[in-house]
Amino acid sequence: MGCPSCYLTNKTSCSICGFKSNDSTSNNNTTNIYILELTNNKYYVGKTNNPTFRLEQHFTNSGSAWTKKYSPIRVIEIIPNCDDFDEDKYTLKYMSMHGVNNVRGGSFCQLKLDKSNTDTIQRMLDGSTNKCYICGQSNHFARQCNNKEDDWNFIDILSSLLAVVNDLKQQNNKSKKETSKKCIRCDRTGHTEENCYAKTDKSGEELLTFGCEYVEVFACEYCGKEFETEKGARFHENIHCTMKNKKTKQTTKSSKNKCFRCGRENHYADECYASKHINGKNIQ
Repeated sequence: MGCPSCYLTNKTSCSICGFKSNDSTSNNNTTNIYILELTNNKYYVGKTNNPTFRLEQHFTNSGSAWTKKYSPIRVIEIIPNCDDFDEDKYTLKYMSMHGVNNVRGGSFCQLKLDKSNTDTIQRMLDGSTNKCYICGQSNHFARQCNNKEDDWNFIDILSSLLAVVNDLKQQNNKSKKETSKKCIRCDRTGHTEENCYAKTDKSGEELLTFGCEYVEVFACEYCGKEFETEKGARFHENIHCTMKNKKTKQTTKSSKNKCFRCGRENHYADECYASKHINGKNIQ
């Protein structure tokens, strides 16, 4: 269990963890950086405008993935009046003190950092402590390093560091935006209805072509008049349709005097001398 009282608004000091707060941290208009000591010698660096609420989340197991895995023990410090870049600064500071694998925060909040991230962090730490960017030793700089590759220089290193940090932030923002979008047409996330081209919905049901509206109608068999209900169409056929009797008579008449050889009326096949069918095809 974490400390249950050090984040209460009416407390300026905690009898359990020994933390003493600064009154200025209660101002919701300022950015505060906070550092938590966790179990297994782990640490977490966070940023908030509302320390009371955010710290309560961490201590009640509803904060970050890192503090869910390693429970908070105490609040080490809260630094008021910070800017958005200070979170990374204090994260790197505590990584330098306690090791990269023991600290999370800022742009480096994933449970498991891949090799490219750890390499970037190590170069940033080496640079801030005047160590060689390439080999990590403190008795020379990168331009004097015998282990450097020909294509590595200070500009290359700085550019790669900034690129990794920006990429992590962009991925985080993109993930948040995609999660907030949900299409009401196919019930999937990542887009909205006007940009939906799915042929099936999330459950696999077939969808109509985008932009088309499906309307069910029922038509009279004889005159083609359309009705909203099948009952209305059948009633029209049986009572009101003037084409029904005409079509029936024409069908009966034509079926009596129709040649099956050429398809024409008024004679039979044994009297047919046509060389072409009514549809234009030659008759053998």
